[in-house]
Amino acid sequence: NTELKQFAHFTPHDLKTPLGTVANLCEEALDEFGDQMPAEARSLIEAARRTVFRMSSTIDELLSASVACHETQPEEHVPGESIINDALERVQPILRKRRVEIVRDTTFPTVVGNRAQLREVFFNLFSNAAKYIEGDSGRIEIRAQRESGQCVFTVADNGPGIPREELERIFA
Repeated sequence: NTELKQFAHFTPHDLKTPLGTVANLCEEALDEFGDQMPAEARSLIEAARRTVFRMSSTIDELLSASVACHETQPEEHVPGESIINDALERVQPILRKRRVEIVRDTTFPTVVGNRAQLREVFFNLFSNAAKYIEGDSGRIEIRAQRESGQCVFTVADNGPGIPREELERIFA
């Protein structure tokens, strides 16, 4: 536990320093050349800057979650809507590239859990679905329903599915 805490203390600085540099470069490019850039180029740089800030927060949350796994932490009420939206935003480039249609519930319930871990689970589900969908007509459906005091999220796609021999390893 002590070694993990030391790792969590020093690692954010090592990971976030390059992110800060990228964010500053994005800011400089927008400040110096923003008026000369096509709107699409400005939009890409702004998206890169937002991604850097989101990644910085994700680093903090993941390191906090890794320490929390070894300590007793109070459970957090996490809006399902924000988790789904965050994960979809992170995977948006591949969704656009692969022309994947997202079909989803309009609202999602608040759940109890770890925000960073939940977001990573959904990010992995969405990115894997997008990667393995065959052809040009990809579709991912995201649903949630309450069952016996639990919230069951369903992520389905029109890809080939997971080979039976891999099913036991998917959550390892």
